[in-house]
Amino acid sequence: AGNVSFSLLNSTVYVYRAFFSGSKLSSLSKEVPSFLRLYSLYKRHTLHMCVTPINNAIISLVGRNRPLVWENKYGTKDDDEILAKALEIKELNVGETVVVCKMMYNFIFRKLDEAETVAQQYLEFFERHDSALLNFINIYRLFYGGLIALGRFRKNGGQFWMDIGERSISQFEAWNTECEWNFQNKLLLLQAELHFTKNEVTEAEHTYNLAISSSRDHRFVHEQGLSCELAGIFYRVTNRKEHSMSLIRQAAECYTSWGAHEKANALLLSLE
Repeated sequence: AGNVSFSLLNSTVYVYRAFFSGSKLSSLSKEVPSFLRLYSLYKRHTLHMCVTPINNAIISLVGRNRPLVWENKYGTKDDDEILAKALEIKELNVGETVVVCKMMYNFIFRKLDEAETVAQQYLEFFERHDSALLNFINIYRLFYGGLIALGRFRKNGGQFWMDIGERSISQFEAWNTECEWNFQNKLLLLQAELHFTKNEVTEAEHTYNLAISSSRDHRFVHEQGLSCELAGIFYRVTNRKEHSMSLIRQAAECYTSWGAHEKANALLLSLE
C-alpha cells in the first residue's frame, strides 16, 4: 500500500511539472487519463481532483473530444464543480490548481473576460493563504495572474490590477536570482507587458525579443509561443502589421510543436 501511495503521489507531481513546463501534449493526453483511472481504482480522490483540471486543459488545447473520465467519490469532473468542492473541504492546493488552469486556458485562448473574472475572484484569496515556501503551482498563479492583470490595466486601468502585475514581477525578480533557467523568460515577458502597459515602446520591443529568446534557449516551447503571440499583439497595436503577422505565425509553430493544435489553428485563422 505504501509503494502504491508513493507512486501515485509521484505521478501527480510528474503531471504538474510536465504540463506546466511544456512537455509534449501528445504524450500527456495519453498518460494523464491512465493516471486518473488509477486514482479512481485506488480511491485517491484528492489526487483525482488535482489532476482532472489539467486533463481538461490538455483536452481543450489539443482539440480532442472529451474521453471517459473515471469518477472520484465527489462525482466532480467540471472545473467549477471541483473548485467549489475543494474550497468546501479546504483542499486549497486543489482549488489553486483549478484557478491556475482556468486562468491559463482562458488567457491562452484570449477569453480575457473569463480570465479576468477568475483572477478578480480568487487571486487575492490564494495570495492570503500562500505559504512562505515555494509551491510549484503558485509560480503559474503569479505568472498568468500577472499577465492577466497587466493586460486588464492596459485596457481599463485600475490600481488593483497594476498592484497584482507589479507584485508578480517583484516575486519573479527574486526567483530569477535563484534560477534563471526556470524564471528568466517568465520575468522578461511580464516586464515586456509592463513596458507595453506604460507605453514604453522601445523598451517593450527589446524585452519581448529577450523573452522569446530566453523561452527558446531554455526550451519552454509553450511559453515561447505565448511570448511570440503577445509580442505580435504589441506590434499590431503599434501599427507594425507585417511584423505582427510574422510573430503570430511563429507562435502558431510553437503551439503546434507543443501539441496545442486547437490554439495553433485559432491563431492561423486569425490571420486570414
